[in-house]
Amino acid sequence: MIPSTVKNRDLPTSAPQQDVKMAPLTVGDVLKMTRLEHGDPLNHRRMRHFSWVENECSSLKGRIDYINKTTSRIIESIPLRESPVTLVSLGSGGLLTEYIIHQQLKKAAYRQLYWRVIDLDYQNSGYEQCRKDFKVEAGNENVKAFTTEQAYFRKSIDHNFLSDNDKNQGAVVVLNVSPPRAITDSSSTADYDSDCMLIRGRPIEEAEKANGIYLLMASPASKEDLLNVKKALSEGDSIVYLDCALNCSVNSSGKVVVIHSPSPTGRALNEGIKPYVDKLEGVANSVGRKIDLLNLNKSLEGFVDEMNSRGAFALKFLVSDYDTSLDKLREYFLDGNNPVIFATFDNNECSFT
Repeated sequence: MIPSTVKNRDLPTSAPQQDVKMAPLTVGDVLKMTRLEHGDPLNHRRMRHFSWVENECSSLKGRIDYINKTTSRIIESIPLRESPVTLVSLGSGGLLTEYIIHQQLKKAAYRQLYWRVIDLDYQNSGYEQCRKDFKVEAGNENVKAFTTEQAYFRKSIDHNFLSDNDKNQGAVVVLNVSPPRAITDSSSTADYDSDCMLIRGRPIEEAEKANGIYLLMASPASKEDLLNVKKALSEGDSIVYLDCALNCSVNSSGKVVVIHSPSPTGRALNEGIKPYVDKLEGVANSVGRKIDLLNLNKSLEGFVDEMNSRGAFALKFLVSDYDTSLDKLREYFLDGNNPVIFATFDNNECSFT
């Protein structure tokens, strides 16, 4: 597809608009326009249909600090207010954070703000009214919502990929608000320790929207435990530590990337899939084609069948993995010529790269 005009990553460091003053957001400001709705296990702060999750890992003060630091970083790094800025929010949910950031940037005189909001909870009309309200606030044509980053990458518009347009037309800000959910290991096969790895993906049926594969393995006696892990992940209210997990994905070069639990079971999983991955890579090289996730998924079916025939229980399913999504967005946007900001909020800590 034909790329848009490419702009240089090094923008001017001064502009007449930079004298616009913007007061930072305060706790009082947010308390005036929102209400806290207590729930079990999650509390939600709401304003009309907008919301965010609020708890000890994502406090009101922490969230406000993130909003203020993010808007300040944008103003410092992207001083030209008339330049287009695309904000890609991963795990955007109820869009209250995005709404307030948008309002703050408008006050700072930014005029071309484009939003790409990504959350698996948007499937089956989730947060529908919230998304409609956000489009009213930010401009209907300026907001696009997706269930996964893969759906975003595949979206075409005006004979081009939307993501290519976004990357090439101006600066990009990726908002990474890590899932503020209580860690649940009640359904895992082991208590958390150094042998475990964190998995916080969601099983997904539509293969073209998946970005990874989870492999879990245990004894047949633990079959129900592993099925409960998948169920908990599917419901979207848990992230889980496991000592018997492996996450496979495929990078942009068509190479298989594997992360596994540090435990003996995790290492055994990693060693066990190697012959299947090696064979797949050999075939791909011989025909001059890149491996994709569907190829990998098909190949790993052989490993699952082998493990089950040996008396173990192996469980494989496609996922949209949060950390893989972030890696994919980072890899994609850094391969461009315009400014990119990654703004992370995790466990009440803000960081920028």
